[in-house]
Parts: sequence; structure tokens; C-alpha cells
Amino acid sequence: MKKNYRKQIISLILSTQRIHTQEELLQALKEKGIEATQATLSRDMKDLGAYKFTEAGGEIYYKCTESPANGNRPGMVKGIDVSGQMCVIHCKPGFAPAVASLIDESSIPGVMGSIAGDDTVLAILRENTGGDTIIATIKEILPYNE
Repeated sequence: MKKNYRKQIISLILSTQRIHTQEELLQALKEKGIEATQATLSRDMKDLGAYKFTEAGGEIYYKCTESPANGNRPGMVKGIDVSGQMCVIHCKPGFAPAVASLIDESSIPGVMGSIAGDDTVLAILRENTGGDTIIATIKEILPYNE
């Protein structure tokens, strides 16, 4: 598995899930088909600037300060456009495969599937699916920069 792809997936996981331990993160990676050692994970997390965040209620989980592409903004998605049965999702360079994977895993109602390039995802929508609903759902589940 390529290092940059693994880091993108780690960044995606930490942006969309509350991961409390490195063991939980290793399991989340494994569920996505990525095997990594504890040492590799620790190096990747250091590179990404992952840190333990404490919420006001006391819950502690990991967050990322750095995304592996285009600086330190955590959002991967830059824009979303819908036309008919097509939804084009514009991503930071290198993030489209991770975004498409998350869309497919999320089983968003109205989305039949997605295809990823380097910085663009094409999601095919079912007939009579509302574009505004799809946009709102995608913004809910993905790290998004406005």
C-alpha cells in the first residue's frame, strides 16, 4: 500500500470518526483493506499532526492538524455540483479515491455508485434523486471546505 494513500485514509478516518486509540485506528484501516504496523501508524500520525483532542464533556479522541495534500486545512472536498443524475465532487489533489470509497461505503440513499480520478469524483444518482439532498448528505459525511 502506498504511503500517501494510507495517510489520506488515516486523515479521512480521523476527520469522520471518533477514534480513541491507535488500536481502533489500526482496526478502521484494516476494515478498509489496509494493513499497517503500530510503528508505521505512529509515523503516519506524526506526519499528519494527529493529536488527542478533549471535548468539553471529557471524551478524548484523535484529530488531524495536517492533511497529506495541499496544506493544513482538514477538508478534502472543495465543491459539489449536481446536474441531472450526475454529482461531481471536486477534491483536493489525491483525495478523490478516499472520498469515493467513503461515499460508496456510506450507502447514501439515491447514490448508485462513484468513480474517482485524482481530484474529482463522479457519483451516479438514481432517477428522481434531489440534488440538494445529495449535496447536504455529502457535506454531512465528508470533511468539507467552504
